[in-house]
Amino acid sequence: MLKLMIVDDEAVIRSGIANVVDWGVLDIEVVGEAANGRDALNRSLLLRPDIVITDIKMPIIGGLEFARELLKKRPDTRVVLLTGYSDFEYMQQAIQIGVMDYLLKPVRVDELERLMQRLCTDINAKREEKMRQIATQQVLARNLPVMRGACLRDFLADRITEETFFRDGKELGIPLDGPQYMAVALDIDDWGQRAPVPGSDTLMRYSVLNIAEELLSALGSAAFGYLLAESSLLGVICMEQSTLDDVVEACKQIQFYTQRFFHFTVTAAVGTCADTLKELRASGIRACEALDRKVCTGKNQVILAGDMPEDAGNGTVLLARADEDALKEAVAMNKSLDVQKKLDEIFETYFSSGAYTRKAVRQFGVVLLLPALRALSDDQITLKEAFGQNSHIVDEIECYETLDEIRMFVKNVYSRAMRALEERRGSNYRHTVRDSIEYVQAHYAESIQVSDVAAAVYVTPNYFSKIFKQETGENFTEWLNKFRIEKAKALILQQPGDKVYEIAAKVGFNDYKYFAFIFKKYTGYTPGTFKELNH
Repeated sequence: MLKLMIVDDEAVIRSGIANVVDWGVLDIEVVGEAANGRDALNRSLLLRPDIVITDIKMPIIGGLEFARELLKKRPDTRVVLLTGYSDFEYMQQAIQIGVMDYLLKPVRVDELERLMQRLCTDINAKREEKMRQIATQQVLARNLPVMRGACLRDFLADRITEETFFRDGKELGIPLDGPQYMAVALDIDDWGQRAPVPGSDTLMRYSVLNIAEELLSALGSAAFGYLLAESSLLGVICMEQSTLDDVVEACKQIQFYTQRFFHFTVTAAVGTCADTLKELRASGIRACEALDRKVCTGKNQVILAGDMPEDAGNGTVLLARADEDALKEAVAMNKSLDVQKKLDEIFETYFSSGAYTRKAVRQFGVVLLLPALRALSDDQITLKEAFGQNSHIVDEIECYETLDEIRMFVKNVYSRAMRALEERRGSNYRHTVRDSIEYVQAHYAESIQVSDVAAAVYVTPNYFSKIFKQETGENFTEWLNKFRIEKAKALILQQPGDKVYEIAAKVGFNDYKYFAFIFKKYTGYTPGTFKELNH
């Protein structure tokens, strides 16, 4: 509803205008009256009417002077002059101060209503247009960093020409007038490890952007945009006399104030100095590459692109077959300490140069996880069973930003996988080994091979040999020989009349000489001596 004020030194006119029209139908509310221009001005500033109907000739301050002062302070107010034919000499002055609407005395109701309807339409249309402009400006303000980021990405990727970048960049507020440029990339640390809070991501990025633009603008002029990685920003500094040391110091101030006021840290990467837009493109590329080395340098650091060799550590890191086999064997043998030691050794060996990208290290981390994940699959253990609700292992590695974090994550995954394997294998091994011993007890007098026992308990020979040793501490052949010798000793004591070769055959030895060798190995006596000593 629009607000109306009526100003006239004659009370009967004020009352007539206030009561002659059904203002509610017009969506107008009469909020005040005044008898002179001075009171009208004071009340207008207080009540803030949208429309003022005022007489021209009034005591103290007249209508034209009142309108002039009011429009200086509230230019959107629509002023309607009440005038007679003899007052038309004042209309030229009214037009000069911006008053375009008038009503002739005596005021006719139909003319008053038509004028009010037109003013309401105009005022509401202007308000809607103003709201659209404000909304557009707000959207633009919110999206300006996004659009700047898109423009910078296109420029670095050589998808747009220098001329297009210069034109579009300037429209987006990127300083490109020279004479020197420098690119600075920023990354909010621990972005992927923060608990999601609605709106917090936007606030964090916007806070860093504002601090960075304010501090770096002290060196010339600066503007930042958002990169595709939600935690990263890229900016351009346009400067005349500032040095690399000045930019580094400003980056340290960005880190200080971000941590002090917002309680999170930022890693910065400074590109090389540039004199042309072509060199600025190179500066931006180097800054982004340097920022990606955070995985090796650590968080909350200022990384200089000029200190890093070009194309260092950009390739894929491959795990050597020998190291993969060593990991597999340690996992298969349930040797947790050996697994952890081997993982430390691998990280120290493969990343000793300290010049690898986050992508390369994360990909290598995924490769390192494969032996553990395959072992779980082989033992029919699901990821949920091994890791609980947090079973998106491959995705989780993306949350970690430094070499040490990724190393600790990989070691933790192996530790949890080994516990799950140990629990499952402990149960399975006991049943399998128990069944195999029962089979041997029933068939020890026969010619038994590992493959025979494995088939009897429904596993492969290699798997059977592995779990038998893990469960008993001995390989199967040694255990079988010991078992048969114990049976042979019992027969010698129980059946002293039997020949030694007969006893050997009864416990599964077809070769007497081999039986005698094994018997002495485990008892210290030949079969004959043992028989004589016990009879």
